[in-house]
Amino acid sequence: MNLHTRKEPHSNDCQKAEIERLKSELQKTQEELNHYQKKLETIEKLYDAAFYSSAQLASISDLETGRFLDVNDAWVHTRGISRDEAIGKTADELNIWGEDPTYRQKIISDIEKTGRLRDYETQSIVRDGSKRDFILNAEVLEVDGKNLLFFSGVDITERKQINKNQQHSQKLEAIGQLSGGIAHDFNNLLGIIQGNLELMQERVDKNDPLQGLLASAIHGAHRGAKITRKLLSFSSKQASGREVINANDVISSMKDLIAKSVTSAIQLETLLDEDLWPVDVDPGDLEDAIINLSLNAHDAMPDGGHLSIMTENVSLDETYTRFHETVEPGDYVAIRIRDTGCGLPEDVRDRIFEPFFTTKEKGRGTGLGLSMIFGFIQRSNGHISVDSKPGEGCLFSLYLPRVNQSPLRAHQRGETSAIMPKGSETILVVDDEPSLVNLARQKLENLGYTVYTAFDGSSALFSLEDFPEIEIMFSDVVMPGELNGFQLAIKALELRPDLKIQLTSGYSKMDELLGNIHDSRIEDLKNNILPKPYSGSMLAQAIRSTADKEA
Repeated sequence: MNLHTRKEPHSNDCQKAEIERLKSELQKTQEELNHYQKKLETIEKLYDAAFYSSAQLASISDLETGRFLDVNDAWVHTRGISRDEAIGKTADELNIWGEDPTYRQKIISDIEKTGRLRDYETQSIVRDGSKRDFILNAEVLEVDGKNLLFFSGVDITERKQINKNQQHSQKLEAIGQLSGGIAHDFNNLLGIIQGNLELMQERVDKNDPLQGLLASAIHGAHRGAKITRKLLSFSSKQASGREVINANDVISSMKDLIAKSVTSAIQLETLLDEDLWPVDVDPGDLEDAIINLSLNAHDAMPDGGHLSIMTENVSLDETYTRFHETVEPGDYVAIRIRDTGCGLPEDVRDRIFEPFFTTKEKGRGTGLGLSMIFGFIQRSNGHISVDSKPGEGCLFSLYLPRVNQSPLRAHQRGETSAIMPKGSETILVVDDEPSLVNLARQKLENLGYTVYTAFDGSSALFSLEDFPEIEIMFSDVVMPGELNGFQLAIKALELRPDLKIQLTSGYSKMDELLGNIHDSRIEDLKNNILPKPYSGSMLAQAIRSTADKEA
């Protein structure tokens, strides 16, 4: 019996076919493997692009331990913590959530309710210790049996600051409109009170005891007028006495006054840039701003301290002005006033420019000083910023636009003369407030003038036609009817080119009343408006100055 059986040819063919089939399947499997390998590489590239190159902060951590497995470049850049420092650490170990260890657990608890987090606004701490605002999104992912937490977030700190500044500007604008309207009406009332008191004072014998009472009442009216002027200063966008000056001259001339005002317990220093650019401002307003801020600094340092007044040339770029919509990029003169006092908390810092807001004790301030400064800066097309924290003092920075002119002269303020110049001209007094018309008429007649009166623009034009002897028109700016004071002036000059005009007003927003009027004569009238309420001497001097102008 032959123990070696011979294989059949058919059996060999079957084996070969099976081998070929297996080879084919192996090749297909390899091709599929290569295909999936390429897809995996593509997915990894997409992941790298989506994760590492994303503009949003992104991190992956172990849900159970809280340890970071990876973070992207935006996360590293914003938080100031390197990838090597972050991986393997927890948020608490990196002090991301601050001193409250339960903060992360609260977020995790919120995530576990739905498995995700959407548009969650929060604050966290970055490397330099500052707090920043974020909107976070999170997702729990299961990978290789582990729950991973994927965080993505957007830093909204700058956006919130911009919105906050916009809201603050809008709030101050609304307060300015309200305070300006109130001050305008109050000015008319003060004008009536002050005018009648002055007329009574003229008629009462100088030795009469009533003179003392009248003087006290007039003094009170003057104080009320100063308050309304501060309100108008806050809301006004126009400056009446602008000059091209070097701010160093103003500060240098005031140094002794400031030193005496803040007492010897406070060390005063001035650091003035020798090559300071010129600015176009009202020097009196600048003086008031500096002395006001210096006195506030004194109040913030009851036990003594250090007060610095500094000037320098600065250029504000778009990075800065993007956060402050009220200021344009460009060259500015910066006047900085720094103290080492008690500082301001954020809630106070946000309100300090509001009229009547004050942190001083009752009776120690009106709360109008800083609002007056704010109005001055607005009128000068400048910008003011405050940097302060409790216990760290306060820094006010006043930015005034550079002008390309040489300063005219060193500024020195003078006192207003109380003389009462007289005249014999014929004057038309125009005002919609009858009491003010009558007061002006009596005061001017007492000075020797002949006076006609009108209570609106239309009546004034009729008077100018009917009485050619009228040489001067004294008119309020804000009046009801078709014509305000500016419009009346235009029509009056068309009717009587030789007419001399003096305007008066207690209103602050003159540009609103000017409208589309573009006339050099009106611009001159606007710059020489007699502010309400005015005293008898102010009226006398304004009318005499107008009468003496060359036609």
